[in-house]
Amino acid sequence: MVGGVRHDERVAGLDWTVARAELDITLDGPVNIGWHCSDRNCAQGRARLLTYDDLRVLSNGMANFLSGAGVCPGDRVCLFLDRVPELYLAFLGILKMGATAQPLFSAFGEESLFTRLDDAGTSAIVTQRKHLAKIRKIRDRLPALAHVIVTDLPQGAMHDHGSIVSQYLTAKSALDLSPGDVYWCNAERWYGLLEKHKATVWYSAPTAIRLLTREGKELARRHDLSSLRHLSSKFSTAH
Repeated sequence: MVGGVRHDERVAGLDWTVARAELDITLDGPVNIGWHCSDRNCAQGRARLLTYDDLRVLSNGMANFLSGAGVCPGDRVCLFLDRVPELYLAFLGILKMGATAQPLFSAFGEESLFTRLDDAGTSAIVTQRKHLAKIRKIRDRLPALAHVIVTDLPQGAMHDHGSIVSQYLTAKSALDLSPGDVYWCNAERWYGLLEKHKATVWYSAPTAIRLLTREGKELARRHDLSSLRHLSSKFSTAH
């Protein structure tokens, strides 16, 4: 329940018209998911913040990953990324593990990229899937380049901008999201992070839920999960 109202009662009247109205979308007007997820939130006084502790934890993770992959102190690690959070997190991680960061403009063509990687003797490059084609064209000419690290997933689905209406409805109905909720989507150390951030809604993959189930109830009982009121997965919903 939220505010004394049952989930099924809250979502009973949801339809496309309600979603469009709450998102300020008209049938004949332009729709841009990027604007709705960023500019619109800023205009309404909302912001996404990364704390110094977030930077610490995430950059430590990058440093550990690079070390585990065989990158050594003093190695050149290129950052061939757009202006995304991973660019800055990876930069800090590289510095922490003692390698040399080599940030490059992500709009470089393959020859401009090759010239700089070859000159520096770069041993690893951190990039996005969208830029892999450039790297593949020149990798055979870069004998020192031992690691190509992609920060985003190698597979995905295309969503048109109009799909934000159905995504909004899903968030309100299937995920039961309400203002003030703390939403958690899968990551490592599930129970500890759910407890730490007092998550109220948890969306997870069925595989992850099965893995946790195999661990038994004792693992869950070590953590205070009293804030959690709604768990949803791809093919099922539980309260």
